[in-house]
Amino acid sequence: MEDRRRSRLCRDGCDNGPDRRVFLGWCRRHDLAHDQGFNGPELLGLAVFEANDQGAAQVAKKLGIDLTYTAPATASAEGQVSIFDAEIAQHYNVITMSSDDPTVPAPVLKKAMKAGIQVITYDSDVPSARDFFIQDTAYSSIGQALINAVVGFTGPKAEIAIMSSTTDATIQLAWIGAMKAYIAAKYPGLKLDTIGYGLSIQSTSLSVAEGIIHSYANVKSIICIDSAACVGTAEAIADLHESGKIGDFGIGPRRRTGRTSPTSPCRPCSSGTRSARASWTC
Repeated sequence: MEDRRRSRLCRDGCDNGPDRRVFLGWCRRHDLAHDQGFNGPELLGLAVFEANDQGAAQVAKKLGIDLTYTAPATASAEGQVSIFDAEIAQHYNVITMSSDDPTVPAPVLKKAMKAGIQVITYDSDVPSARDFFIQDTAYSSIGQALINAVVGFTGPKAEIAIMSSTTDATIQLAWIGAMKAYIAAKYPGLKLDTIGYGLSIQSTSLSVAEGIIHSYANVKSIICIDSAACVGTAEAIADLHESGKIGDFGIGPRRRTGRTSPTSPCRPCSSGTRSARASWTC
Protein backbone atom coordinates (compact mmCIF):
# COMPACT_ATOMS: atom_id res chain seq x y z
CA MET A 1 0.00 0.00 0.00
CA GLU A 2 1.34 3.39 -0.99
CA ASP A 3 0.83 4.99 2.45
CA ARG A 4 2.32 2.11 4.46
CA ARG A 5 5.46 4.05 5.24
CA ARG A 6 6.97 6.43 7.78
CA SER A 7 6.86 10.18 7.65
CA ARG A 8 9.80 12.01 9.25
CA LEU A 9 8.89 15.65 9.29
CA CYS A 10 10.61 18.99 9.40
CA ARG A 11 9.49 20.74 12.57
CA ASP A 12 10.05 24.32 11.43
CA GLY A 13 6.97 26.46 11.87
CA CYS A 14 4.68 23.67 13.04
CA ASP A 15 1.60 24.35 15.14
CA ASN A 16 0.80 21.84 17.91
CA GLY A 17 3.32 19.38 16.50
CA PRO A 18 3.72 17.86 13.05
CA ASP A 19 0.66 15.62 13.42
CA ARG A 20 -1.55 18.56 12.53
CA ARG A 21 -0.08 19.02 9.04
CA VAL A 22 0.18 15.33 8.27
CA PHE A 23 -3.40 14.75 9.39
CA LEU A 24 -4.54 17.55 7.09
CA GLY A 25 -2.72 16.27 4.02
CA TRP A 26 -3.64 12.65 4.62
CA CYS A 27 -7.34 13.41 5.07
CA ARG A 28 -7.42 15.50 1.91
CA ARG A 29 -5.88 12.68 -0.13
CA HIS A 30 -8.39 10.19 1.23
CA ASP A 31 -11.44 12.46 0.98
CA LEU A 32 -12.46 12.16 4.64
CA ALA A 33 -14.35 15.45 4.77
CA HIS A 34 -17.70 15.22 6.57
CA ASP A 35 -16.71 11.89 8.12
CA GLN A 36 -15.91 10.68 11.61
CA GLY A 37 -12.46 10.19 13.09
CA PHE A 38 -11.24 8.76 16.38
CA ASN A 39 -7.97 9.68 18.13
CA GLY A 40 -6.84 7.23 20.82
CA PRO A 41 -3.38 7.78 22.38
CA GLU A 42 -1.72 5.63 25.02
CA LEU A 43 -3.42 7.31 27.97
CA LEU A 44 -5.19 10.47 29.03
CA GLY A 45 -3.51 13.44 30.69
CA LEU A 46 -0.10 13.62 28.97
CA ALA A 47 0.81 16.97 27.47
CA VAL A 48 2.17 15.59 24.20
CA PHE A 49 -1.04 13.71 23.41
CA GLU A 50 -3.17 16.69 24.36
CA ALA A 51 -1.11 18.83 21.97
CA ASN A 52 -1.50 16.21 19.23
CA ASP A 53 -5.26 16.19 19.75
CA GLN A 54 -5.51 19.98 19.75
CA GLY A 55 -3.73 20.16 16.41
CA ALA A 56 -5.74 17.33 14.87
CA ALA A 57 -8.99 18.85 16.16
CA GLN A 58 -8.19 22.17 14.48
CA VAL A 59 -7.64 20.42 11.16
CA ALA A 60 -10.69 18.19 11.59
CA LYS A 61 -12.89 21.22 12.15
CA LYS A 62 -11.65 22.84 8.94
CA LEU A 63 -12.36 19.65 7.00
CA GLY A 64 -15.74 19.01 8.54
CA ILE A 65 -14.55 15.85 10.31
CA ASP A 66 -16.13 14.94 13.63
CA LEU A 67 -13.08 13.90 15.70
CA THR A 68 -13.49 12.02 19.00
CA TYR A 69 -10.68 11.77 21.55
CA THR A 70 -10.34 9.31 24.42
CA ALA A 71 -7.87 6.82 25.88
CA PRO A 72 -7.31 4.63 28.95
CA ALA A 73 -6.87 6.48 32.24
CA THR A 74 -3.58 4.62 32.76
CA ALA A 75 -1.07 3.19 30.28
CA SER A 76 -2.66 -0.07 29.10
CA ALA A 77 -2.52 -1.71 25.68
CA GLU A 78 -5.42 -3.93 26.73
CA GLY A 79 -7.39 -0.80 27.61
CA GLN A 80 -6.73 0.56 24.14
CA VAL A 81 -8.00 -2.68 22.59
CA SER A 82 -11.29 -2.42 24.50
CA ILE A 83 -11.76 1.16 23.36
CA PHE A 84 -10.99 0.38 19.71
CA ASP A 85 -13.35 -2.60 19.72
CA ALA A 86 -16.15 -0.28 20.78
CA GLU A 87 -15.21 2.39 18.24
CA ILE A 88 -15.20 -0.06 15.32
CA ALA A 89 -18.88 -0.68 16.03
CA GLN A 90 -19.45 3.09 15.79
CA HIS A 91 -18.36 3.00 12.13
CA TYR A 92 -15.60 5.57 12.28
CA ASN A 93 -13.86 6.31 8.99
CA VAL A 94 -10.38 6.78 10.47
CA ILE A 95 -8.62 5.82 13.70
CA THR A 96 -5.44 7.58 14.79
CA MET A 97 -3.52 6.16 17.72
CA SER A 98 -0.25 6.03 19.63
CA SER A 99 0.33 2.52 20.88
CA ASP A 100 1.37 1.41 24.35
CA ASP A 101 2.59 -1.90 22.86
CA PRO A 102 3.78 -2.84 19.35
CA THR A 103 1.78 -6.07 19.12
CA VAL A 104 -1.20 -6.16 21.53
CA PRO A 105 -3.41 -3.72 19.56
CA ALA A 106 -2.55 -5.29 16.19
CA PRO A 107 -5.51 -7.71 15.94
CA VAL A 108 -8.12 -5.05 16.71
CA LEU A 109 -6.48 -2.58 14.33
CA LYS A 110 -6.45 -5.21 11.59
CA LYS A 111 -10.12 -5.77 12.36
CA ALA A 112 -10.68 -2.04 11.86
CA MET A 113 -8.80 -2.04 8.56
CA LYS A 114 -10.81 -5.04 7.35
CA ALA A 115 -13.95 -3.06 8.16
CA GLY A 116 -12.74 -0.28 5.88
CA ILE A 117 -11.41 2.04 8.62
CA GLN A 118 -8.18 3.82 7.80
CA VAL A 119 -5.60 3.43 10.61
CA ILE A 120 -2.90 6.03 11.34
CA THR A 121 -0.32 5.52 14.08
CA TYR A 122 1.83 8.32 15.46
CA ASP A 123 4.54 8.70 18.07
CA SER A 124 4.56 4.95 18.87
CA ASP A 125 3.94 2.48 16.05
CA VAL A 126 2.14 -0.81 15.41
CA PRO A 127 4.03 -1.73 12.22
CA SER A 128 1.88 -4.70 11.23
CA ALA A 129 -1.50 -3.02 11.51
CA ARG A 130 -1.71 0.50 10.12
CA ASP A 131 -1.88 2.42 6.86
CA PHE A 132 0.41 5.30 7.83
CA PHE A 133 2.91 6.09 10.61
CA ILE A 134 3.96 9.59 11.70
CA GLN A 135 7.42 9.75 13.28
CA ASP A 136 8.06 13.34 14.27
CA THR A 137 11.67 12.95 15.45
CA ALA A 138 14.24 10.26 14.66
CA TYR A 139 14.89 7.96 17.61
CA SER A 140 18.64 8.36 17.20
CA SER A 141 18.34 12.16 17.39
CA ILE A 142 16.50 11.95 20.71
CA GLY A 143 18.95 9.42 22.12
CA GLN A 144 22.02 11.38 21.10
CA ALA A 145 20.63 14.69 22.38
CA LEU A 146 19.92 13.23 25.81
CA ILE A 147 23.28 11.49 26.18
CA ASN A 148 25.19 14.55 24.97
CA ALA A 149 23.37 16.66 27.55
CA VAL A 150 24.18 14.15 30.30
CA VAL A 151 27.87 14.07 29.34
CA GLY A 152 27.94 17.85 29.48
CA PHE A 153 26.90 17.58 33.13
CA THR A 154 28.67 14.42 34.33
CA GLY A 155 31.61 14.11 31.97
CA PRO A 156 32.23 11.01 29.81
CA LYS A 157 32.74 8.64 32.76
CA ALA A 158 29.83 8.38 35.15
CA GLU A 159 26.97 6.21 36.37
CA ILE A 160 23.51 7.09 35.08
CA ALA A 161 19.94 5.77 35.22
CA ILE A 162 16.81 6.03 33.09
CA MET A 163 13.21 6.58 34.19
CA SER A 164 10.63 5.21 31.73
CA SER A 165 6.93 4.36 31.95
CA THR A 166 6.47 0.62 31.31
CA THR A 167 8.65 -2.24 30.13
CA ASP A 168 6.83 -2.50 26.79
CA ALA A 169 6.33 1.16 25.84
CA THR A 170 7.25 1.05 22.15
CA ILE A 171 8.73 4.48 21.56
CA GLN A 172 10.53 4.55 24.90
CA LEU A 173 12.14 1.20 24.13
CA ALA A 174 13.32 2.72 20.85
CA TRP A 175 14.81 5.73 22.67
CA ILE A 176 16.50 3.45 25.20
CA GLY A 177 17.95 1.36 22.39
CA ALA A 178 19.23 4.50 20.67
CA MET A 179 20.85 5.75 23.89
CA LYS A 180 22.52 2.41 24.58
CA ALA A 181 23.91 2.25 21.04
CA TYR A 182 25.23 5.82 21.26
CA ILE A 183 26.84 5.17 24.64
CA ALA A 184 28.57 2.06 23.31
CA ALA A 185 29.83 3.90 20.24
CA LYS A 186 30.90 7.21 21.73
CA TYR A 187 30.88 7.16 25.54
CA PRO A 188 31.88 3.67 26.76
CA GLY A 189 32.78 5.22 30.11
CA LEU A 190 29.10 5.85 30.87
CA LYS A 191 27.51 3.07 32.90
CA LEU A 192 23.74 2.61 32.81
CA ASP A 193 23.00 1.35 36.32
CA THR A 194 19.28 0.65 35.96
CA ILE A 195 16.00 1.57 34.28
CA GLY A 196 13.06 2.49 36.51
CA TYR A 197 9.41 2.31 35.48
CA GLY A 198 6.90 4.78 36.89
CA LEU A 199 3.84 3.57 34.93
CA SER A 200 3.23 7.15 33.70
CA ILE A 201 2.06 8.02 37.22
CA GLN A 202 3.76 10.94 38.93
CA SER A 203 3.65 9.54 42.47
CA THR A 204 4.91 6.13 41.35
CA SER A 205 7.70 7.78 39.38
CA LEU A 206 8.70 9.77 42.44
CA SER A 207 8.93 6.60 44.56
CA VAL A 208 10.87 4.67 41.91
CA ALA A 209 13.30 7.57 41.37
CA GLU A 210 13.90 7.83 45.11
CA GLY A 211 14.60 4.09 45.15
CA ILE A 212 17.18 4.51 42.40
CA ILE A 213 18.92 7.32 44.27
CA HIS A 214 19.04 5.25 47.48
CA SER A 215 20.16 2.05 45.72
CA TYR A 216 22.81 3.55 43.44
CA ALA A 217 24.93 5.88 45.52
CA ASN A 218 27.14 6.86 42.57
CA VAL A 219 24.41 7.71 40.09
CA LYS A 220 25.11 11.18 38.70
CA SER A 221 22.24 11.70 36.27
CA ILE A 222 18.75 10.35 35.69
CA ILE A 223 17.25 10.53 32.20
CA CYS A 224 13.44 10.74 32.14
CA ILE A 225 11.69 9.67 28.95
CA ASP A 226 8.12 9.86 30.23
CA SER A 227 6.23 13.03 31.14
CA ALA A 228 5.10 11.81 34.56
CA ALA A 229 8.61 10.53 35.23
CA CYS A 230 10.01 13.97 34.45
CA VAL A 231 7.95 15.49 37.25
CA GLY A 232 8.35 12.62 39.72
CA THR A 233 12.11 12.37 39.26
CA ALA A 234 12.61 16.11 39.66
CA GLU A 235 10.62 16.01 42.89
CA ALA A 236 12.62 13.01 44.15
CA ILE A 237 15.91 14.80 43.55
CA ALA A 238 14.65 17.93 45.26
CA ASP A 239 13.12 16.08 48.21
CA LEU A 240 16.36 14.17 48.82
CA HIS A 241 18.37 17.40 48.61
CA GLU A 242 20.34 16.20 45.61
CA SER A 243 19.69 19.22 43.39
CA GLY A 244 22.88 20.12 41.56
CA LYS A 245 24.48 16.82 42.55
CA ILE A 246 22.32 14.53 40.40
CA GLY A 247 21.49 15.75 36.92
CA ASP A 248 17.87 15.48 35.78
CA PHE A 249 17.48 15.23 32.01
CA GLY A 250 14.04 14.87 30.52
CA ILE A 251 12.19 14.53 27.26
CA GLY A 252 8.85 16.11 26.61
CA PRO A 253 6.97 18.96 24.99
CA ARG A 254 8.64 22.33 25.43
CA ARG A 255 6.60 24.79 27.47
CA ARG A 256 7.59 28.32 28.43
CA THR A 257 5.88 27.87 31.80
CA GLY A 258 8.53 25.42 32.97
CA ARG A 259 5.91 22.71 33.42
CA THR A 260 5.99 19.19 32.11
CA SER A 261 2.27 19.15 31.39
CA PRO A 262 -0.54 21.71 31.44
CA THR A 263 -2.05 20.19 34.57
CA SER A 264 1.03 19.06 36.49
CA PRO A 265 3.12 22.01 37.73
CA CYS A 266 6.68 20.95 38.39
CA ARG A 267 7.86 22.72 41.55
CA PRO A 268 11.44 21.37 41.37
CA CYS A 269 11.83 22.48 37.76
CA SER A 270 11.28 26.10 38.71
CA SER A 271 13.67 25.72 41.64
CA GLY A 272 16.55 24.60 39.45
CA THR A 273 16.41 20.82 39.65
CA ARG A 274 15.87 20.20 35.95
CA SER A 275 19.22 20.16 34.14
CA ALA A 276 17.91 19.96 30.57
CA ARG A 277 15.04 18.70 28.49
CA ALA A 278 15.09 17.43 24.91
CA SER A 279 11.98 18.58 23.08
CA TRP A 280 10.27 17.16 20.01
CA THR A 281 7.81 20.04 19.70
CA CYS A 282 8.30 23.47 18.19
